Amino acid sequence: MYLGEYRIDDYVTLIATTHRFSSGAAYAPTAITYRVYEDATDVEIVADTAMTNFDTETGFYLNRIQCTAALGYEAGKTYTALIKATVDSVAAITAYTWRILTPPVNVTQVAGTAQTAGDLAAMITTVDDFVDTEITAIKTKTDFLPSVTAGAAGGLMIAGSNAATTFATLTVTGASIFTGNVSYAAGITITQSTVNGHGISITGNGIGHGVKFIGGDTGSGAHFVGGATSGHAVNTEAASGYSGFNGVGVGGGYGFRGSMEFLPAALIGGRINADATAISGDSVAADRLETMLDGTGGNTLSAAITGNITGNLSGSVGSVTGAVGSVTGDVGGNVTGSVGSIASNGINNNSLHSNACSKITDSGIQRGASNWENNSDDRSLGWAISKLVNKIDLNAAGDTLTIRKSNDSTALFTQSVTTSGGAAPVVSLDTA
Repeated sequence: MYLGEYRIDDYVTLIATTHRFSSGAAYAPTAITYRVYEDATDVEIVADTAMTNFDTETGFYLNRIQCTAALGYEAGKTYTALIKATVDSVAAITAYTWRILTPPVNVTQVAGTAQTAGDLAAMITTVDDFVDTEITAIKTKTDFLPSVTAGAAGGLMIAGSNAATTFATLTVTGASIFTGNVSYAAGITITQSTVNGHGISITGNGIGHGVKFIGGDTGSGAHFVGGATSGHAVNTEAASGYSGFNGVGVGGGYGFRGSMEFLPAALIGGRINADATAISGDSVAADRLETMLDGTGGNTLSAAITGNITGNLSGSVGSVTGAVGSVTGDVGGNVTGSVGSIASNGINNNSLHSNACSKITDSGIQRGASNWENNSDDRSLGWAISKLVNKIDLNAAGDTLTIRKSNDSTALFTQSVTTSGGAAPVVSLDTA
């Protein structure tokens, strides 16, 4: 049953009458309660509440519900009260529905203050003046905006593609990517702010150059100046098989031109040719040097080399007065200096001369025991020699023989002594 529309804080009256099912006479229920739901949700905002018997009339019950915001009632929502009763062991239900209205608008007050027609007119004028002021301020800014599509020629620059744009000056402080052609009529200056970072890094594509320099009528295409202390004017790196710097002269120009005054006069032409006669007037010596340098022949270099040789030398060497880092091949001649170390199995048994073998044997026999006795293995030949030449003690019990080291005090090893009452008191010596 629909009860109508109410406002927040209004009272809703719920009425229920109970009758005996068999006769229809008024009859008091065993239990009668009501609960309230909001809209179509199945969660009640008022849980089961017992209804009140009104004026002690049998079977007549009445409750008034106040729809307060504190209890959860809201304007614009519909509420349903479900009444449940058990009468003479029979369960019965009924329901009531009502709606909470939206509060009316107070047209005579603003923020709780009563207003006249003059007050409202003044407020409207104030708002109008404020809007005019703000629009004027905005228009002052927008008057400077171009009246063309953003990104088009003459329009605002956007994050996407832009038409060709000319800048009087341009300062770029962050990382930037330029995908089109960029032309700098007044030059460009780049200073890297990050320590050890590159001032500029340019990578070509395919057969394209990373950088191509074209000089002016009298100016250089590229001018490099080294650092004040040890910085290089130009520092090149190349992959295996390629040049770190490749210069090609055209016409009367130079592929590369540096401080030529430090070269011999015959070479001050901008090029160093393979013809070595420009270095030496001796044509034979020049030819030999040429074949040595270009790899077309094997000539003897009779002069001394005081620097390092990092490549391979397939010929013979008269002598080496400096240190040799390592030798991985065979050495056929004599080594008059010292050898740091020889790898395991580096000396073939058959390569030892008989005199060398005799010298090694003689040195071993003549060497004093103090040089090896502290590191001697048990039951070694060294022990046998020590027993022949060193001091030997027999303890008082006569059962332990001690062989001393070469200092006649420190024990090197001992032997157990076994005796017998027969003719030979010492019958055996057993090394411990």
